[in-house]
Amino acid sequence: MAKDSKIQWTDATWNVARGCSKVDEDCKYCYMYRDSMNGTRYEPKEVIKTKTVFDLPLRIKEPSKIFTSSLTDFFHEDIDIYRDEAWDIIRNCRQHTFQILTKRPERIEEYLPSDWGEGWNNVWLGTSVGSENGRQRIYDILKVRTKTRFISFEPLWSRVDMNLDISDLIRLDWAIIGGESGNENGKYKYRPCEIAWIEELIADLTPTTAIFVKQLGTHLAKKLKLTDRHGGDIDEWPGSFKNKKLPKTMDCINGDGRPVENRDTGLCATCGKLDRKLSKIKLPDDPKPIKKQSDEMSRMMAIYARVAAKFLKRNPRCAVIPTLPAVEVHHRAGRSITAYYDEWAEQRGICLLLDERLYLPVSREGHIEIERRPEWARKMGFTEDRLILAKVRSENQEL
Repeated sequence: MAKDSKIQWTDATWNVARGCSKVDEDCKYCYMYRDSMNGTRYEPKEVIKTKTVFDLPLRIKEPSKIFTSSLTDFFHEDIDIYRDEAWDIIRNCRQHTFQILTKRPERIEEYLPSDWGEGWNNVWLGTSVGSENGRQRIYDILKVRTKTRFISFEPLWSRVDMNLDISDLIRLDWAIIGGESGNENGKYKYRPCEIAWIEELIADLTPTTAIFVKQLGTHLAKKLKLTDRHGGDIDEWPGSFKNKKLPKTMDCINGDGRPVENRDTGLCATCGKLDRKLSKIKLPDDPKPIKKQSDEMSRMMAIYARVAAKFLKRNPRCAVIPTLPAVEVHHRAGRSITAYYDEWAEQRGICLLLDERLYLPVSREGHIEIERRPEWARKMGFTEDRLILAKVRSENQEL
């Protein structure tokens, strides 16, 4: 295990094994093979359980983010016989956050611990997708039960289409983006990563997902004449690329700290800082803050802006006055972020605000007509009586 890891989005790496087998072209220039020094340090194609570092998380007391495992795949078939031992260590190290990244997400569900439930608070599960060829892994990770779900778009060597349903996008907590690094000659080169591919991922994911841009890669570093040969210096990047966010679960201020061993200290298991919600220590009351739009409301409105724009692009004419262009969305059943139209929407987490089935493209004149003539609008199907929404599960909060 390497403490003070050079990987920007983690604190340490822990390898339960060393060695792996390649899955597809995303693995072509895998650094694990490169670091084997042509097999002189270890045999990269043999998955061998580690010895001296296998239980190291038990010896690290400071809460840390731990990348598990950087020199193998935690869900590789050859680890099946001792993976439960690793789960036992993770279970007993609640002060740490284990970041498990795999190219075998289709195997995850079968090999989760029996007490996994809907996920453990101290485990993030993610998959790597570097091109359209690996797109299926996105759908596979969406099927997995986990509290925190992420995707690593690294090495990004092809455009990846993120045209997912909003119900899927809001379930992606974190995305890592990075171009491929490598050498000009030899076995371990690099493939180009283009600015447009990164820009598109950022635009598609920003409303719903925390984004961490790790590096631009060797190709863009040369193309843009950057001083860092792998394009890893954030000060040299375009402004829109300067994203190094972690999932919301890392934000103690929002009360997402995980259970701690010693509640008397109140140390957050996520970051090690004092968390008032976990602490028994009496602290002076803060002055009452000025009421602001909640973080959840802000997040939903950002998602809504993107969904509504795409809806209007597909439906350019006003449904009430077809001769006029549609410029806004009328919500036939309200704009609640806590209520759902039916069980289908509730199961997918699509609140009334984001339910496109209830959208109506309208011009300003059309919207005024609906508001001016409510009985007529209901008769025409432009509005639904809020009282007949039997499937609404909670109090309707209007925006």
